[in-house]
Amino acid sequence: QECQRCHQPLLAHAGPKEPAVAEGVTCDVCHTMSEVEVEEHGSSFVLDVSTNVKYGPRCNLKRHYFHDMGCSPLHETAEQCAACHNWYRDLKTGTMLPVFTTYPDWLAGPYPKEGKQCQSCHMPGTTAILAEGSPERSDVPHHGQFGADGSLRKRAVQMSVEVRDAGARVQAAITLANVGSGHFVPAGLPARRLVVRLDVLTTDGKQMASDERAFGRVLNDSGGKVVPFFMASRVASDTRIGPRQERTSPATLDAPGPGVLRVRLLWRPMAHAVAKLAKVPRLEDELLAETTIPFGAPASGGRKGLPHKVIDNQ
Repeated sequence: QECQRCHQPLLAHAGPKEPAVAEGVTCDVCHTMSEVEVEEHGSSFVLDVSTNVKYGPRCNLKRHYFHDMGCSPLHETAEQCAACHNWYRDLKTGTMLPVFTTYPDWLAGPYPKEGKQCQSCHMPGTTAILAEGSPERSDVPHHGQFGADGSLRKRAVQMSVEVRDAGARVQAAITLANVGSGHFVPAGLPARRLVVRLDVLTTDGKQMASDERAFGRVLNDSGGKVVPFFMASRVASDTRIGPRQERTSPATLDAPGPGVLRVRLLWRPMAHAVAKLAKVPRLEDELLAETTIPFGAPASGGRKGLPHKVIDNQ
């Protein structure tokens, strides 16, 4: 029931065999939403499916043969997104486990004061038609959810890498800055991770050393095991990065000879430990940014090419 409220919201209004129910979050779900009640630990919403009104932010459109038009300022506000992106799980201990906190995280950040709603980034205006047969209009919200070019996630985080000589090793400081997201990153499902992968390679590409660190909200069960949210009883750690905040992580890796330090920033759909428990096949990481820094062999005067700093502007 907890999942169906948002993943199959039409189930409460139609039989389970109705095709639209199985389709999950369809056009009808958002465009029949007439009301959202935002509460501290969860939100509720009303779907107006008893009439033939489709709600949206444009209030100058005329009724036509297919459905009526409902003027809805709600559809241009973050409160509509809060209908599902604001949910805490009730625990038997009487406490609340934060699960989907994108809306309250946004609300506590700097973007609301600047008038930047969720739609500002996730549904930017484009020139398009509203429906088949209608004329092109300006500032039509793009419905891809990841920006008009689909690369919203890549633009959210800026990575900088500073590398120094440490004798037979190299020392790296990786800084991740949330420069483009109005909420914490990673957002959504707690099992999601931002991952920094470091590889020290020889000049011919062989691996000398590697390291990996992940950022996200880690949930544990009562025994201290990393688990999916539906098995969790507490937040073990939270290393997500807030809006306009940054996090620096140091690393020291063996580098007995000349080579290259390769640093990759990855978005992981689900932490491997959680995927295993949830019986989800391991998903592919998405590459957000990558940089390489060459360096020379250890020398009394220091390695050639170091220290070196790279700022990735993706």
